[in-house]
Amino acid sequence: MCDVITPTMLLIASAAASAGSALYSQSVASKNQNAANEQQRVAVHAAAIENYTQANRQGIEDRENQSVEMSQIDREKVARLSSARVSAGAAGVGGASVDALMLDLAGKGLEAGTTSATNYARTAAAREDRVANIGINQRSQLAGIRDVSGPGVADYLGAGLRVANAYVGGEQRTQRKVTG
Repeated sequence: MCDVITPTMLLIASAAASAGSALYSQSVASKNQNAANEQQRVAVHAAAIENYTQANRQGIEDRENQSVEMSQIDREKVARLSSARVSAGAAGVGGASVDALMLDLAGKGLEAGTTSATNYARTAAAREDRVANIGINQRSQLAGIRDVSGPGVADYLGAGLRVANAYVGGEQRTQRKVTG
């Protein structure tokens, strides 16, 4: 018995090859997209880590600057009070007016320290907001990365139906030729 390749067999083979190629292409495309998505996730995480590191470094610098500024304010306050006491003592002046002057100088030093502390607190709060925004931005970017699935059951069923349809179509053509 000799196997003869019929037009129906060729049609079925062509449909099967086409369906298989489409499924393979879909599988490769989904794997490539998911690999690109993973690289993007890694980049988003790396950027967030760098941003957190910069915010942390800025916080350390701000604390150091605040410490230096408060020390400078304290030294200046002590120097002004000492200078006023020495001047008043050298001039032989004392009493309520000198005490009022000393209180005024001490109050100015306290005001400068309070202003400095308030500015530092505002800077720290703004930095905390930036840190929170880093996390929000990271989560938003990650949420926008969507993995894709490869061919699923429906895709395989569709491929099978295309092959079956090719078979049925070929058989119908053969029947028409035989009866026609």
